[in-house]
Order: sequence, then structure tokens, then C-alpha cells
Amino acid sequence: MQDNPQALLPKAQLSVVPLPGSRPLSNTRHEHYSRLRSLLCPKGRALREAGMRAVKNRDAVSNATRLERRQDVRDRIAYLVRQEEEVLAEKRKRIEERLWAIHEADIGDFFERYDKEVTDKNGNIETDEKGAVLRQACERPKLLADLSPETAKLIEDVSVDNKVRLIPRLYSKLQANKELHRLP
Repeated sequence: MQDNPQALLPKAQLSVVPLPGSRPLSNTRHEHYSRLRSLLCPKGRALREAGMRAVKNRDAVSNATRLERRQDVRDRIAYLVRQEEEVLAEKRKRIEERLWAIHEADIGDFFERYDKEVTDKNGNIETDEKGAVLRQACERPKLLADLSPETAKLIEDVSVDNKVRLIPRLYSKLQANKELHRLP
């Protein structure tokens, strides 16, 4: 076996050119600025946080614009922002599944039916002619602990009604529908 592992590679692979912007910039301030801009920090604030001076805010923005004209800075920002196609496809899939779950949610899944004894004004339990207790069918919200995690994620807010019951409010189906139509 050879001691040089590069001897096994074809000559074309020995001179691999790195992707533009894949290496950190030699100027640490430019590198810091590029990282801040890749995180969508405004130009002026990114320039000041990177340690570069600007007298006024508009000077900071114009200096940042001038800095972003440099090819190495543009390449570095683009590299830091880029995401692999598989990652983007997976994110889109998760977002789409979530939106469809919101769109198809059924409010009935969040309530349960129970029988309540019928009482008169004095609180006495009413019975029928045969002596059987009268019952009335009622509905109440399910306990949050009884909901599956997937179902519980569809709740945007929980409010309290006049009987001190927690009432779930689901995410907007209309908004989910709009977001689904907006997806490419």
C-alpha cells in the first residue's frame, strides 16, 4: 500500500477549487459583517456591530452597501445563506404537512360528549315516570393532557369561558389555505 493517499486520486481531483465564499474572510471585521448579514441583520447595524465606524446611520448604510460590492464579501454572504436542496425540500415538506394539518383540523376532535343529570331549580335530580334519572347529553372540551401531541399542536390559544372551562381556539384555516396557495 502507498503511504501517500493523494496518489490514489486522479490528477483532476488534486486541484479542487473550493466553492466561492466557503473559506472565512481574512479580514475579521468583514467576516463578522458577512455573518451578521447572513442572519438578516440590517446593513447599518451589521456594520457597526462588526466594529466598523460610521458617523450617521445613513453613512453606515452607504458604507455597508459599498462593502457589499466587494466580490469576496458577496460570495461569503451567499455561501453562509445557502442551504442544500435536500434541506430546503425537507423544510418545505414539514411546513406543508403542518399547513395541511391545520387546514384539515376538525374542532370536534377537541370536545367530548358526556351525560349530565338533569336538575330542577332547587338542585334536585329529576326522574321520569319509572323512577329513572333523567340525563342530558352535553359536550365539554377535552383535557389538553388527553390530546395527542399532533392534535395539541393545532391549538393556537386557549381561553376561559364563563363556566371556567378552557376552550381551545385552533389556528386559522383561512390563513393556512392562503399559505398553501403561496407555496411554489
